[in-house]
Amino acid sequence: MGRKYRDMKIGDTLYISIQRDDYKTSKYRCKLVDIFKDRIYIDYPISDETNKTVFLPKDLTFYVSYQNNQNVFKFSSYLIERKLTSIPTLVLYLPPVEEHIRIQRRKHVRVEAVVDLAVHCSEDTFPPFTTTTRDISGGGVSIIIKDRSFTKDILLNLSLVLKTEENNYDYIFTQARFIRYKQLNNGVAIASLQFINLDGEDQQRIISFCFKKEREQRKQESFLEKK
Repeated sequence: MGRKYRDMKIGDTLYISIQRDDYKTSKYRCKLVDIFKDRIYIDYPISDETNKTVFLPKDLTFYVSYQNNQNVFKFSSYLIERKLTSIPTLVLYLPPVEEHIRIQRRKHVRVEAVVDLAVHCSEDTFPPFTTTTRDISGGGVSIIIKDRSFTKDILLNLSLVLKTEENNYDYIFTQARFIRYKQLNNGVAIASLQFINLDGEDQQRIISFCFKKEREQRKQESFLEKK
């Protein structure tokens, strides 16, 4: 347990994509439990649509994707067997690393979300203040501001508060670089900031938060379409 292999490590979140008969794709998420030779062990996948555990049939080929730093890779796999140990797991085929395909995508998923944060200037050119985000991604945030105190490339210390699925809170402390200002049609001014020196685990927390918000927004859009 805990060892690294093929750019994946125990505890990573993996994503399974299955092509349905109606040509739509069902997506599931799971945790990597163990790796041994040409096999990976995962916990039971959870549907992005229903948030419920699903069972994979044995006669089905699907794609498994994982993140390595800023890159995402996928490979074709299938279910080998089910293991009923202390942690029920599924055993999937793991092809050679040469068969892992790099996915071309946006660097980070950006979602509109209101997140509380505090801003401190590393150079003390203006007093600390609190505000909220307009949107957020694993690479940075856009925040609502009252005045334009930031100069180009100024370094800022940020404290963000992310609400988790368990109604707890993750506190993210990182630095950011000011990129640009933007004036919205409603007169609100926002500043775009890029994260720097962001801890890897903190970035994964932010990315998970963004995926959660994106799922919530899709469910809301689907609900409104049905009304």
